[in-house]
Parts: sequence; structure tokens; C-alpha cells
Amino acid sequence: MEAVLAKVSGELPGAEKIVEPAKAQEAQLLGQVEEQKKAQGMTEAELKALEQEKANRVAAAQKAVTDINNQIAVLAKQRTEVNAKLDAPGKAAQAKKEALAKVDGELSAAKTALEAATKAEAKRAAEVKEKEAALVKINERIAAADKAVQLAKVAKEESGKALSAAQAALAAAEKALADAPAEQKAGAQKPLDDAKTAAGAAQKKAAEASTQLATAEQVQQAVKGEAATAAGPIDAIKKLLAESQGAVKQSKAQVEKLEKAVTQAKGEFEAAEKIAAPFRNQQQNLNNLIAAQQKTLAEKQAVPGEADKELAAKSQPVQAALAQIKSTLDPLEKQLADVRARIAEHMKIVEAKRLEVSKANIEVDGTKKRQADGQKTIENSIKEIADKEKAVVEIKAELAKLDPQLPPQREKVKQMTEQYLAMLPK
Repeated sequence: MEAVLAKVSGELPGAEKIVEPAKAQEAQLLGQVEEQKKAQGMTEAELKALEQEKANRVAAAQKAVTDINNQIAVLAKQRTEVNAKLDAPGKAAQAKKEALAKVDGELSAAKTALEAATKAEAKRAAEVKEKEAALVKINERIAAADKAVQLAKVAKEESGKALSAAQAALAAAEKALADAPAEQKAGAQKPLDDAKTAAGAAQKKAAEASTQLATAEQVQQAVKGEAATAAGPIDAIKKLLAESQGAVKQSKAQVEKLEKAVTQAKGEFEAAEKIAAPFRNQQQNLNNLIAAQQKTLAEKQAVPGEADKELAAKSQPVQAALAQIKSTLDPLEKQLADVRARIAEHMKIVEAKRLEVSKANIEVDGTKKRQADGQKTIENSIKEIADKEKAVVEIKAELAKLDPQLPPQREKVKQMTEQYLAMLPK
């Protein structure tokens, strides 16, 4: 049996060695798989944390929506109560406001009319001033024209006198030439020629004076015509100016009247508004609060959508990383499963060898135990024989002492001897 045990024990390391490469590969793959699973767990935890963050944010927003709606309901109720209190004084103030607006509009219209009338008055005053200035210039031209006519008349009169004198001198020279004796006619010719020249010059000058007078008189008539033409529009414009001045005066009176009416209406409105103002302020404050709450409500209502978008943006790289880990982990797990399948097949052989070794060990151990038990039995038997031999010796000695006296003891010794001999190995 020990030879069989030695044989199967010698075969076992070889069988176990067959498994070692696969075991090493399994350990390597297991490390990689555990590393990827650890990364997968961390990534999934990160993704779960993002989802939890979104859930917490949405839950908080939904709670805020409920709270805000409750607050808006309370504020709306308060506003309804304030509106009821504001109704009567508010309507009274509104009526006063409308009356003020009406009279204020009338005042604005009156001021516009006054402004227009003032502009028209200024325009017509400027036109009158301009026309009067033009008429002054025309009158100056008339005076100049009158003076020119007067001077032309004087010049014509003087040239007429000069012409008459020249014509008289010419007649005298002609007469002197005619009356002079023949021998003196040559001497009388020159005075005649000079008289003719002087008479011609005087006649020319008299003609020029007549022409100048006619021209001056034409200019005089033209300027007087312009004056007559200009005088008519000035009168019309002065009439319009008087009308404009009357309109300005009337507009000023209307403006003053309406200003007093506006002051009165404004006082009445302010008095009415003073009564309504506290309620109106409460109403406005409540409106502002409700508007602010509604704005916050809209923001909170938008949170789920925003959270979805934010989660999608944040989780995209995490999911991509998770997909990458899975794409790495799946082949590793498949390889690990294949390696473990091979290990399982190899381990069947190893386990068979181990079973053989175990069986051989059991057989050897059983044999050794039986041998040990037999040896122990022999040792016990030898000790027991020694003890019995000693007892026999003692009995024999005792028997020798008792022999004469105790014959029955011999039979007993005999029986014990037979029992002892029966116990000895055959």
C-alpha cells in the first residue's frame, strides 16, 4: 500500500502543476476584473449621487411650489380684502383724477391756443414793423424823388433862361453881321459863330434838363405808387394785429381761469387720493409680493426641467465612462469564466488524483493502525503473560506450601494454566 501511495503522491504534483498557468491567469484576470468592478461601482455610485442630487433638488422645488402657492393664496385673500376697502375711496379718487385730467387737458389746449395767438401776434407785429420800415424807406425815396424833381425843375428853368439868353445873343450877332459893312463882316462872323455854339450848347442843356425833369417826375410817380400800394397792406396787417392782440388777451384770461380750475381740481383729487392712498399702497405692496412669489414660483416650477437637463449634461460623461468600463469588463469576465472552466476541468483530474492519494493514505493509515493495534495487543498480551507467569510462580510457591494441605488448589492451578496456555498465540 505504501508503494501505491508513493506512486499516486508522485503523480499529484504533476497534475497540480497543469493547473498553475490557468490559476496565474485567473489571478491576473481576477485582479483586472476586480479593478474594473471597483471602477464600475464608483462610477455607478457617482451616477446614483447625481440622480439623488436631482431628486433632492426636484423634491425641494416641489415643496417650495406647494409653500409658494399657499403663500400666494394667503396674499390673494389679503388683496381681495384690501380691494374691497379701496373700492369706494378709489372710485372717488378716480373720478377726481378724471376731472383733473379733463380740466388739465383744457388748460393745455388753452395754453397751446395762447402760444399760437402769441406767435401770431408776434408775427403780425413783425410784419407791421417790417411794412412800416419799408414804408419809411419808401417815404425817404419819395422825399428824395420830390427833391430830385424840384432840382430838375430849377435846372430846367435855369437852362431855359440860359437858352433864351443864348438865343438873344445869337439874334444880336446875326443882326450885327447883317448890319456890318462889308469890310467888317469878316470880323463880325466869329461872334456869330460863338453865339451859335453857345446857343446850341444852351439848347442841349435845356433839352437834358427837360429829360432829367421828366425822368425825376416818373420816378416820383413810381415811388408814390409804391407808397400807395404799401399803405393798404399795412392797414390790413394792423387790423389783424389788433385781432391777434385781442385773441392773446382772451387766451390769457382763459388760461388764468383754467389754472384756477386745475388748482381746485388738483386739491380735490389730492384730498380724495389721501383717503385712498393707504389702501392703494397696501394693494400695490400685495401686488408686488404676489408678483415676486409668482416669479419665484415660475423659477421653482422650471427646476424639474432644468434638473433633467443638468443631470443629462453631468451624467453623460459618467455614463460614457460606465459604458467604457462595461465594454472592458465584459470581455474580462468572459475570459475569467473561460479560464475558470478550464481550471474546473483540470481540477477534476487533480481532485481525482487527490482522491486516489486520499484513498491510499486511508489504506496505509488503516494498515498502520491495524499494525499498531496488533503490536499493542501483543505488548499487552506479553505483559499479561508476564503477570500471569509471576502469578503462577507465586501460586506454585503458595501451592507448594499448601500442597499437603490444599489438594483442591492444584485443580485450580491446572485450570489457570490451561487458560493461560489457551491465550498464547498459536
